Amino acid sequence: MRILHLSHGGLPDSRIEKTALSASTKIGHEVIFGGMYSIGYSGKTFSRVYAINWPNLAKFRIPFYWRFVRKQVQQVINQSKPDIVHAHDIFSAKMISEFGLPFVYDNHEYWAVYVRGVFESSLSHKDLSQNHIWNRVLWKARKAAWNLVLRYKAIALWTNWEHELVSSAPTIVTTEKAAKELRESNRTNRVFVVPNFPTMFEVKDFERPIFIIAFPLSTQALCPREG
Repeated sequence: MRILHLSHGGLPDSRIEKTALSASTKIGHEVIFGGMYSIGYSGKTFSRVYAINWPNLAKFRIPFYWRFVRKQVQQVINQSKPDIVHAHDIFSAKMISEFGLPFVYDNHEYWAVYVRGVFESSLSHKDLSQNHIWNRVLWKARKAAWNLVLRYKAIALWTNWEHELVSSAPTIVTTEKAAKELRESNRTNRVFVVPNFPTMFEVKDFERPIFIIAFPLSTQALCPREG
């Protein structure tokens, strides 16, 4: 089987590569990548790598930019002829859903929750230089822009996309809680859990936890003698 791994991001990406390696080395499928290819990438995971330019405005399905990406994806499909597509984010999943090919949606972000978190963190961020009056003006303008774009466009648009995709395609999530919520809200049983397994690079700086044994206070210490 020939599997096209599609992403709006680029390589290297350990999550995508680990998924592809499982399919290629353990099962023997051919794996291909299409996305924002990094020039410095020297990995040997994929048999072929196709560069796809994803402008930010395409993520909002602005027609001109969406068609620009769609033409590139069409070329990748024509050349790679995949049997199935593994879409690693909501943008590539929404895009590939327009081609009539079988695909799997990797919803590891749990997008409806993730995008709201991005919105909240953007409004709680503080500019270290906003003591200057002009910086305060720019800060307020930036907050207003985030509010307009994320709340009224992105949250509604991407949440609807997630609902459409989960309802129509097999979906991968990383936790049982996310799987349960998506199955119930989208009335589907095709939501599957594949836990994240971090790389050594991602956890190498973690230190061993320090366990402290707390001894209870004596009755005498709690009730000191009078006098």
